Amino acid sequence: MVKNELRELVDLESAVQELKKAKSNELVIFVGAGISKDPPSSCPLSKELMDLVIDSAKSAHSGLDDFHSFINCRTKRIKPELFCQILHSNLRENFFGFIDILNMGIPNCNHSNIAYIAREYKIPIVLTTNFDTYIEKALEKVSLNKYKLYVNSVRQGLLNSLNNKGSDESHLPVVKLHGTLDEKASIIFTLRLAGLNLKKDLSDLLRVVFRSYTVLIVGYSGNDDDIFPVILSTAKTAKGVYWVLRNNEVSLTGNIKAFGRECPNCKLVGADQKSIFARLLDKDADEKYDQGKEDKMKTRQNKFLLRWASGINEMAWKNFFSEIILLDPSKEEATFIAAQSDKIIRGSDDPWLVTKALKNHGLALIVLKEYEKALESLLKTADRYMNMGRHREVIECLSMMVAKIPGEWEWRGNDPLFWTSWLSGKTYDPYCLGLSSYAAGLCYLRKGRMDLAQKRLFVAGGYAKQCGDSITLVNCLESLSKVFNIAEDKKREDQCLTEVGKIKKALGVVESDVKNKERDKENEIKENEIIAMCKSKVEKEKQFLMGGEIGLFIVVCIISAILAKIISPSAWFLALTWAVVKVWNVKKKFRYTCIDRT
Repeated sequence: MVKNELRELVDLESAVQELKKAKSNELVIFVGAGISKDPPSSCPLSKELMDLVIDSAKSAHSGLDDFHSFINCRTKRIKPELFCQILHSNLRENFFGFIDILNMGIPNCNHSNIAYIAREYKIPIVLTTNFDTYIEKALEKVSLNKYKLYVNSVRQGLLNSLNNKGSDESHLPVVKLHGTLDEKASIIFTLRLAGLNLKKDLSDLLRVVFRSYTVLIVGYSGNDDDIFPVILSTAKTAKGVYWVLRNNEVSLTGNIKAFGRECPNCKLVGADQKSIFARLLDKDADEKYDQGKEDKMKTRQNKFLLRWASGINEMAWKNFFSEIILLDPSKEEATFIAAQSDKIIRGSDDPWLVTKALKNHGLALIVLKEYEKALESLLKTADRYMNMGRHREVIECLSMMVAKIPGEWEWRGNDPLFWTSWLSGKTYDPYCLGLSSYAAGLCYLRKGRMDLAQKRLFVAGGYAKQCGDSITLVNCLESLSKVFNIAEDKKREDQCLTEVGKIKKALGVVESDVKNKERDKENEIKENEIIAMCKSKVEKEKQFLMGGEIGLFIVVCIISAILAKIISPSAWFLALTWAVVKVWNVKKKFRYTCIDRT
């Protein structure tokens, strides 16, 4: 036994003997990125991949050297999800090029052994957080090709089957909790939900699995902010958990410690660089891979990323680095970003690059408190987005100006709230409705209308929560804390600030406070009362909007009936069709949970 301050680590052989006693259809495998790190898969971990992207961009473009001192300190703490969100926003269709590095190899012994274990132990389900497709390839290779893939969601039938300990032996369920490279939209879906709760169907799945089955966890650090809180909430009722630590205490993260303390049936297994999968299959030794071939794979990956980074305009990289720095800039950094953005505005003829640079230029000037120049830049940004037909970005830009620039101003002859309300009302996109409500809440807050400000900010927070807009949710909660401060409601003010701190730490925008880590972990497994109120208010808002659409539908039907008698019977049919389609479209959009799927 290897001892640490939490509890004794179970040695690998003891854990293997206990797991072998598990009955058929009783053992569930849960794996993370660590299993794909070994060659010949050779997948870099998330932080390593971020560093590779930054280094490749710098190597490909000498003009990025000036960003070096500003960017390095941020990539060490920023969450990979937020990093990729900003990268996707700036590189657009070029974004997915670098993720393909995760599928350049072939399945390693971990993936192959999982496939054999699934067959021999009659595993009821395999859960993974990995984007790569090596588990699927391994299953096909060992002639266990009858598996069913679930990406970002599961059906109720699977939950019922697991609850009843039933299984379809011909189709092994493989659930990819964070998406898959074969479905690029699923990856964007995951990135957009950074810092927010896991979807209900996946949360229910994890609770069923941990409550009813023995779970073997390998290669998973527990450092995400959607899956781990759900796992932690199951700790006291978990049937049995074997959490394998590849490097013993070195692999023991704070989250794993927290789970180990909470879960009476959790055993932390010290693997000491050995494979538990090989032991479960009675293999005497781990498979070795030639070091020379491993080095060749890394060289190949570096060349691939260098080619990818070289094919992207240097100014796009500058916009990306600028946006990362603008998450929490100093005045020195804001001055640097303003100068760099100005060069892009003057030197590029690409409309998208210039528009992104104008936005960064305006944000940098806001930090420097040069509000008139910032307003000029951001109004130009809104104009450009409008001309491109990018209404969502127009709403983003106008809402941001309402939030950050003091005083009153107009855009295209009207108050900004007119435009945010008009454009969001045309689409009924929850993301846009959230931004519009946030802007309205701020205006009421400035005018001292606290009741209206509170209502609009709660609604905005609810929409932001629904569609995965972490930044707007943080802004709403910070503004609500001001409302409650004025109302001297200390309890709700603290609840707002607690949730703000939690989301910011999840995104990596601020560094964690070591003293408050234990308190934060306790808060994570409970839903904040403020978040529950946001959800409640937005549901009432949606019912109100839906009622308005139904009222409009009735009016259209009455007018159409009159016109049918006066003009033509076809007028009735056309108007009725239009009204039905509009109501159906609004209802459909309210169901969407992701910014990129609305």
